Amino acid sequence: MKRDNESILVLVDLVGFRGISTALAQRCEHLGFNVENAHVALRAQLEHVINLAKATATFESSSWGTDGFILRFLNQDEALATIRIVFERCFLNLTNGVSLLKPVIAITVGELSFTNQQPTRNAAMSLHEACGKNPVPFSLLVSENITPGKAIESNFALSSESPEFTTESGVKYKRFLLATSGLTHPIPYLHLHSLTNNLVLFDTLLAEGESKAVALFENLQSEANETIRTIGGGPLIGNQMFVSYTKAQIAILKEKSKIAHFQFQRIALCYEEEPLRSYCWLQVNSRLLKMFSRLYQFRVLFLSSRLPKPLAFYIIDQRYITLGLRSYNSKHSTQTMARSMCWESPVIASAFADMFNEYWRSSATQLFSADQLEQRARRIKGLTKEQKQEALSDIETIFREAV
Repeated sequence: MKRDNESILVLVDLVGFRGISTALAQRCEHLGFNVENAHVALRAQLEHVINLAKATATFESSSWGTDGFILRFLNQDEALATIRIVFERCFLNLTNGVSLLKPVIAITVGELSFTNQQPTRNAAMSLHEACGKNPVPFSLLVSENITPGKAIESNFALSSESPEFTTESGVKYKRFLLATSGLTHPIPYLHLHSLTNNLVLFDTLLAEGESKAVALFENLQSEANETIRTIGGGPLIGNQMFVSYTKAQIAILKEKSKIAHFQFQRIALCYEEEPLRSYCWLQVNSRLLKMFSRLYQFRVLFLSSRLPKPLAFYIIDQRYITLGLRSYNSKHSTQTMARSMCWESPVIASAFADMFNEYWRSSATQLFSADQLEQRARRIKGLTKEQKQEALSDIETIFREAV
């Protein structure tokens, strides 16, 4: 039972950390790569996984020893959900050959004090002892003061070998093993890692549905720590995709505005033959420019839809690349994105970044302030006054609900 002054404490420890780093250093000794380099690299990978989990949960994290991290939660459900995400990311990266992180995680309830921003060892000693007693990767060790419940029972299986044990400090634990059959976290599923040879092709509108498509893009963009660069048109007007996509962009920009030097650069494609779609796309982006003037940069490329369309893509931290694949929409007599391919590859992302920069520097793209963008939108021909008023009303509603 958790008291008011206690927290949910989670220790993420690595199995075989010293053996992996030592063997790697020995094989790469001729390159000047030593054990310390290997330690730093593996710890950085684990820290990255933990930091990604902070997008969906609130918790504090601190280093623990040479190869672990201790996390402190106020909510048990958030703690268990975070444990699941950390395990999933590590397991999927392991099976894809991207990293060799093999964690063991222990959870308990207790007080945790900090000295010089480091947790005091005796406060979580039972966690340390529990992990030390368990050499099996992807094990979850649950202390007697944690009620397992459905979150554990549906994602883990009680170990058939020594399912219960007691640490040197007298705390009883149960040993669970990760059930890998139901891994569901979306980000690793989307990635085509640079170490694999298979393309990942997923349906974003036709098979998965509009809400799924937006969720995929939102999850990808949440990974960004430095830059997002994108080129493409806006969603078709008059459907839920436009509403969901716009709200998702606002949410992402609000989150990224907390990062001091973050940049979001967009080149919008607007077409003469699609006046309503172009009008709404310009009006949406004029408002984004006003709301997020520090980090949001915007250029426009006006085109004829009779000409071949540039590729639509997202580049995230020059690490991830999402390439949109179009299909013809007979109802609207236009093309729209129907599927996407996603890679995690700095090499491929760098090639698309060069393409993006070429468009960005081109005299064909026009740079607007928010006010100039609104003025340009008002000059779009082919729309009645009533159509513009209705579109503006819908856009104002979207922004009001999102903010």
